[in-house]
Amino acid sequence: MYIKEICNKTIMAGLIIFAASITSSVSGQAIGLVIAALAWILRMVVERRLEFKGIPLNFPILAITAAFVISAVVSTYPFYSLDRLDVMLRIIIYYVIINGIKDIKQVDRLVLILFVIAVVEGILGCSQYFLDTYPRPRGTLGGPHAFAGCLEVVFPIIFSYAFFGNASYQQKIILFIGTLIIFLAIIFSSTRGAWIGIYAAVIVMAILRDKRLLFVVLIATILVPLMFPEKIINRAKTIFIVSSDVGNVSRVYQWKGALEIIKDYPLLGTGPNTFQVFYFQKYIQPDMPEREGTYCHNIFLNTAAEQGLLGIAALLWLLTAGFLIGLKTFKATRDAKQINVLSLGLLGSLVTIVVHGMVDCLLLHEHGYLLWFVLGIMVVVQRESLKEHVD
Repeated sequence: MYIKEICNKTIMAGLIIFAASITSSVSGQAIGLVIAALAWILRMVVERRLEFKGIPLNFPILAITAAFVISAVVSTYPFYSLDRLDVMLRIIIYYVIINGIKDIKQVDRLVLILFVIAVVEGILGCSQYFLDTYPRPRGTLGGPHAFAGCLEVVFPIIFSYAFFGNASYQQKIILFIGTLIIFLAIIFSSTRGAWIGIYAAVIVMAILRDKRLLFVVLIATILVPLMFPEKIINRAKTIFIVSSDVGNVSRVYQWKGALEIIKDYPLLGTGPNTFQVFYFQKYIQPDMPEREGTYCHNIFLNTAAEQGLLGIAALLWLLTAGFLIGLKTFKATRDAKQINVLSLGLLGSLVTIVVHGMVDCLLLHEHGYLLWFVLGIMVVVQRESLKEHVD
């Protein structure tokens, strides 16, 4: 029992490190995951039981694993595929969260840490913008895409607490200020995929919570851009320019190449982590403006190209099942304010991951950790809501 208690505390310590690193350090995320995972495995060894049975999403996770393994085995470049194994190993954070978190208070602790660190990173990012430290703010994550990509997943959770939570007046002020700081940091990063992600998340959250907020979103869409510097406005305009913006043109050509790969390798794809090999060897478009890149800038096309219909079906199954878990919890907890607000925020986080994933492949990088974190917390929240209903 003593060893079990140590394992439980170590798991929580690892999750705290992980949560604190979500918007600040990819290495910290990995360290937190390793600590929590090793403690969880040791606890299973001590108790002589596996903690997988009956866990939601087991079947889509099994399908994703099977698609990866089969595609890697038949791949022309299996060693390239093995380099992508770390993406699959991140799934363990999902099981660690579900088996390591015992009550909603522990979830609240992780959310508080998320909020504090995200605000600190947001302040740093805003200062980098105004001091012109970098061409685009990057916080401590080393790049603007990673910086905005991680902040955007936290944003809907904080937004939900700020606008819909049952907090005191003083707490509301703090939440609103924190939400604004994170929002500004994402805007100043000039990461268009993150802009689209949080915009879509707010719309979905408004539809689910209060459709009258859509009017506020519409007014904000018109007025907010007028408050930002010309550089940001010009960057926003390029979202709709396909013919001359290099980033957009490159994406369109990559998507065309991916569709051609899917046509030639429909069932199992070319193998994980091989898109860049096949694309540059055979499928690159003649007028491609950029000759660099290792993925398709669309997680769905990238998955279909590398793992075929089996892989994309498994991914869509996972995302759909995860969204339905969050939606079911949200609808069932109208009277449980705290859980209802958190489940709404988590749904928004999942929306940002999916929408941003349509123009980038962060799921292979930063979002690879965050997706499993969000899904894990979703399942824990659902479990705790059922406990409260029974009680």
